[in-house]
Amino acid sequence: MTAVQEALAWCDKLVLVHPLWWGSAPARLKGLFDRTLLPGFAFKYADGKDFPEKLLKGKTAHVLISSDTPEWYLRWGYGDGWSKILRKQILGFCGFEKVKIKTLGPLRKATGAQRAAMLLDARKFLKNSNKHAMPLDVS
Repeated sequence: MTAVQEALAWCDKLVLVHPLWWGSAPARLKGLFDRTLLPGFAFKYADGKDFPEKLLKGKTAHVLISSDTPEWYLRWGYGDGWSKILRKQILGFCGFEKVKIKTLGPLRKATGAQRAAMLLDARKFLKNSNKHAMPLDVS
């Protein structure tokens, strides 16, 4: 078992912070999911069943995503694809029952005051995430 798998098995809540690149997560994060959320650890197939058993039940996640695209446009213009995939097809598929996602942006043209406000929003969003949480840094 990898160190990330051990931490995921132990934690109650996953705290994930990453940038949005080309409408999705960085390749390193996707690769980490591919190498970590494996059959027998995160889910288990059973004969005669269409859907696997979720082996990471009872866990929650708080995901903070930075972006240069305004949050309203991610949702209404692009359909919020990455958040849906992360919530349902990755973490939900493995048993995470509650996945809260907060997007901060746009960052590229933000003023100092706007960035300070975004950091305050991030702190509020994550304030209860430090108890039995596993911060995951894939940078």
